Amino acid sequence: MTDTRQETLAIPTMQQGMPFGAYVLLGELGSGGTGVVYHAWHRELERHCALKMLHARAGTDESRSRFAREAKANAKLGKHPNIVQIFDAGVVGDVPYMAMEIIKGDPLSRLLTEGGKLGEKDALELGRKVALAMDHAHARGIVHRDIKPGNIILDHLEEPQILDFGLAKDLDDLDAATLPGVIAGTPAYLSPEQAEPSYGEVDHRSDIYSLGATLYTTLTAELPYKANSVLEMLVKVLSSKPPNLGDRGINPDLGAVVAKAMEKRPEDRYQSALELADDLSRVLSGEVPKARRLTRRARILRWMRRRPFTVSFMGLAIFAAFALAGWFSFQRSEADVLWHNLSAQIAGATVDEATNLLGPAIPLLNEMKSFAAQDILPVTDFDALAKHLVMRFEPRQQLDWISYGRQDGAFIGVKRDRERKLLIRRNTKQRVFDYRVVGDDYTLKKFRDEPDTYDPRERPWYKLAAGQQEPVWTQPYQWHAAEGLGITATVADRRRDGSLRGAFTVDFRLHSLSQFLAKLDLGEGGRAYLLRPTPSEDPTQASPVLAGPGIDGNPVTPPLVAAAIAASPVPLAALPPGQAESFRFLVGEEPYLGALEAFDLPGTMRWVTLIAVPESTLGLSSTPVVVALTFGGVLILLAIIALFVSRARHRTATMQQATQSQAAFEKALAELTSQAAAAAKLEPASPLTETLPPHAKG
Repeated sequence: MTDTRQETLAIPTMQQGMPFGAYVLLGELGSGGTGVVYHAWHRELERHCALKMLHARAGTDESRSRFAREAKANAKLGKHPNIVQIFDAGVVGDVPYMAMEIIKGDPLSRLLTEGGKLGEKDALELGRKVALAMDHAHARGIVHRDIKPGNIILDHLEEPQILDFGLAKDLDDLDAATLPGVIAGTPAYLSPEQAEPSYGEVDHRSDIYSLGATLYTTLTAELPYKANSVLEMLVKVLSSKPPNLGDRGINPDLGAVVAKAMEKRPEDRYQSALELADDLSRVLSGEVPKARRLTRRARILRWMRRRPFTVSFMGLAIFAAFALAGWFSFQRSEADVLWHNLSAQIAGATVDEATNLLGPAIPLLNEMKSFAAQDILPVTDFDALAKHLVMRFEPRQQLDWISYGRQDGAFIGVKRDRERKLLIRRNTKQRVFDYRVVGDDYTLKKFRDEPDTYDPRERPWYKLAAGQQEPVWTQPYQWHAAEGLGITATVADRRRDGSLRGAFTVDFRLHSLSQFLAKLDLGEGGRAYLLRPTPSEDPTQASPVLAGPGIDGNPVTPPLVAAAIAASPVPLAALPPGQAESFRFLVGEEPYLGALEAFDLPGTMRWVTLIAVPESTLGLSSTPVVVALTFGGVLILLAIIALFVSRARHRTATMQQATQSQAAFEKALAELTSQAAAAAKLEPASPLTETLPPHAKG
């Protein structure tokens, strides 16, 4: 996470162990002209972080504005596995700072400089993950504007992490826009519209260009354009195309994807980072990317070039028939491709959303289990344990509960009330106590004390954890009346002798997934749902629906879902993960296209996405196709008959010409024979065929 840009201002030296607000500085990670990044320890939260601060003497208005933009952009982004997260920001004295995740790894630029280009598979995987992270940012109105190898770090797991949102543009904030005539970004990876406004507005497609240029460098270890000055570089960005990757031995499909991402005009590029990620996934799996697909006109011309004889002799009728039937055929093919792409993109986005929501559960449970085993988590002291649970719960906004139930029946948990304020609930001796969390030191203030017989040992999650060694998920359950479904991950806490001491839980509401699915634009009548495979595929026995439009508080399976499950060629429980299953089904009299795809979440939990769209929405109504194909079939039949008649006439004419030629030959031969006989005073032979050699007879 080193900022490598150099300026002339000096950075003061801070000694190891020096306090800085709520932090203790442990050592310098890197520095630049306007700031420095330290390895720091937050004393109250007890965690490591990277502390980036702006030096007071470098604090010009522009520097402070950029620093504030970076903090604001990261705060708006929230958590994403491939974006470096900011936990805290503020000012100590006159020094602005940001506290970020501490990432162990190296910038991509350093890896390319020291180790050379990446292999195609590694570059594809890196590009796909960065594109998905960019799509996450774009969906929240944030454009990075400085995507380049230096702003992508590969962590110790070789996962790419995007950092440095200092140039980020918030599309919802007019104050964040670049001033006219000011170029923001690194020239070698700059999109044309960032250098010249006449190319279009700077938006999310600018990041797509920069990622294309980054992929070019990743595949070749060279810049897309070579220049001796910034001016020359900008001229080439605006007027030249980079050398063809296919000429460098790169897979032509991958070269086509990079070329499309680096088109000069934004409208000619991929229109979303998700489209770019999809095409990179296609190349990675050996499929043809959309960047390489032939247009309808090119396919027709290719067909005509391959069949010149047919086109020439079948004439206008057969051409009209093929054109009409082919047009509807291509329309259906295009719609099928559209459906395939749409269902794949929606399924991928749904998987990402579910993973972002539930992904932290298993690592968090494993951490608490490990810390409890080492006596770092004081599970026998609920007053001390409360603060540890709050520190883990507070920054994870997607959590709705975190709790611990002890073998003696005692229980403590942290949740948010309706006003999103932290509330701690604990019970002892058949009474329940509620506490508010007050102040930065997590002081507990009791405000409710009631009789209660709650015993965690009687809860399904406790019994489930008691029989397992690793974290496990419960079945979804009704959260509260009209509040949708919830789900719990739990793990047993055991003593050193293996006996059960208690169990940890983290709980989630699935309401946010329903909101996400309801906002997806699938056209009129289109719906998307999250399902769980059930022991019985009969939807009347137990609703398999986890999330979707109108699901919150409604345990009844929608008719559309029931019809799709009944028509699916593969039972939900038998769907292999990662393989989409498309099919057609009816809801009443309305024909639908459906797609099911299973995916696995950490902790041995499998869910299924269902996307269903009316065929009429995709332009797949069968009536005009049947009429057109019938009419086209009649024209084709007539054209074939005409072709056979033409060929028959051609054969007849050829035979007539052959007969006439043979007759003329025989006449000429007879005349020559007569002349020869007269000259020899012999009688002419009769008949003529007797004077011919055997192979010439008949």
